Formats: sequence, C-alpha cells, structure tokens
Amino acid sequence: MLWNVPSDIRQSTNWTLGCSGVTSLLVIACFIANGFSRSENWLVVGLLLIILLIPVLAFLVWVGYLRIQWCRWLKEQTGESDVQR
Repeated sequence: MLWNVPSDIRQSTNWTLGCSGVTSLLVIACFIANGFSRSENWLVVGLLLIILLIPVLAFLVWVGYLRIQWCRWLKEQTGESDVQR
C-alpha cells in the first residue's frame, strides 16, 4: 500500500487530515441542522458521516504509525554510520 517514504507519508497525512476535517465539519453541521429542523433525515446523515469518519481516522493512525517507523529507522541509520567511522 504505502512505502516508508517521507514525502508519500506526509502527502497522505495532509490528505487524511483534510478529509477528516471536512467530514467532521459536515457531521457537526448535520447535528446542528437536526437540532433546528427536528427532522430525522439530518440525524441519519450525521450518523452515516460518523461511520465514514471511522476508516478515515483509522488511515490517519496507520500513516502515523508509518511515520514513527520511519523516524526509528532514521535513528538506527545515523547510529550505524557513527559506528563505522
């Protein structure tokens, strides 16, 4: 799926943060609209958006995990180059 390339991870993180931000704002808007109109439609749309938000946030966690792995690998590489000299 993704390789541990920092530019790919950074770009994926930016897209995922954008998607989760937009989806969260839509969820909030649906619940506010539900409060004003007392219609069941807004509540259903809000719940569907929450279900959509779950995989987006899971992907954000996955990208964060890849970033942590990359940072650990970088630290190991700098340690090895110091030992070889």
